Amino acid sequence: MLSSRNNTSTSTFTISPLTVPATVDSPDAADFIAFTGVRSVVESEQRGGAPEYFTAAEWLPAWKDSSVRMIGFVAKVDGQVVGRGNVALPNGAGECWCAVSVLPEFRGRGIGSALYERLEQVARDEGRTTVQNQTTYPAGVAGDSIPAPTGFGSVPTDLASTRFLQYYGFSLEQVGRLSALPCRSILQCSQRASLRRSPPQPGIGQ
Repeated sequence: MLSSRNNTSTSTFTISPLTVPATVDSPDAADFIAFTGVRSVVESEQRGGAPEYFTAAEWLPAWKDSSVRMIGFVAKVDGQVVGRGNVALPNGAGECWCAVSVLPEFRGRGIGSALYERLEQVARDEGRTTVQNQTTYPAGVAGDSIPAPTGFGSVPTDLASTRFLQYYGFSLEQVGRLSALPCRSILQCSQRASLRRSPPQPGIGQ
């Protein structure tokens, strides 16, 4: 399956190192833009359709942070980026963070596994002894779940992300909760509070 250190090929897809452009307007920025697009699509799916607003331009500074080295790979089918994988390597740490995303219509072909195995090899080459991952899912998923060791929350077992992580030997450490309030609601609340706090104006009601 490994045809070279820098390129992995099968009969249906290829995996290549991600080029990190100087800017998103650079001639070589196409893969990075598509890479972040795949991330947004999959995370929106995992959050029950909640939109992800982070653009390639907003993600690019994180890839240039000198305190955390980032290495990425893109999976392509017929020239289209359909999957992404990246590993974050904090300076002076024994652990790293890995993430894999594959567009729904291209799953079941081994793309996610090929991406993760490349990331795990990078972690080994860099001397990292622990690989961490963070994933999300919408509230209300029915079925069996894995309880968190901390005593708060659980993760549904019937999620593709859960099955994938269990297959590669990950164990659940803790569960957090994400809540959102539309900006319009925040603005309306702020305006109502402002009206309640507004002092009487001179000449009004006198």
